[in-house]
Amino acid sequence: MKELNSYQLDLKNWVEEQNEFNYILDDSFFKAVDGPLVGKGNVCAQVHIKKTFTDYELDFHLEGIVTVQCDRCLDDMQQPLESDFHLIVKMGETNAELDYDTVEIPENEGILDLSWYLYEFVALALPINHSHPAGECNPEMVQQLNEVLVNDVDDIERDAKDCDEEREIDPRWKVIQGLKDKNNNN
Repeated sequence: MKELNSYQLDLKNWVEEQNEFNYILDDSFFKAVDGPLVGKGNVCAQVHIKKTFTDYELDFHLEGIVTVQCDRCLDDMQQPLESDFHLIVKMGETNAELDYDTVEIPENEGILDLSWYLYEFVALALPINHSHPAGECNPEMVQQLNEVLVNDVDDIERDAKDCDEEREIDPRWKVIQGLKDKNNNN
């Protein structure tokens, strides 16, 4: 992907001990990555790279706003985010994830593509629940939800009782229930 070439780092020919890169993850970035959770946004990403004797340590700081789908009304909403991540990159024989924060890239290539890591870190920085503040959801969808939602315990108990009355009980269970009731009365 030509749009994501600027996110590739040539670690094989890396000469500096430390360096910092700044990226703006905008709508074109999210479109090029084509991930499932975030399609639009404006996130500043700082990547600090430190070369050690055996590997590379990358520290990411992300801050900005992304557009995600509201879990309640399904409309788009703005979700602010700010987070820090750490990644260790080792040279090896293949592309592999060695641990939750350690990856291996082929030493003969030495290219680390940051684009997917940046996208994943944005996705990880999102809260589990994405929902508009109270009163800002799509009113038509909220009305439809209220029509189908069970709102109190009485409704749940009433539905369970109706369900029990509708299904026929196996005669063997009736005998056991009779014994249980007789035992409780004694």
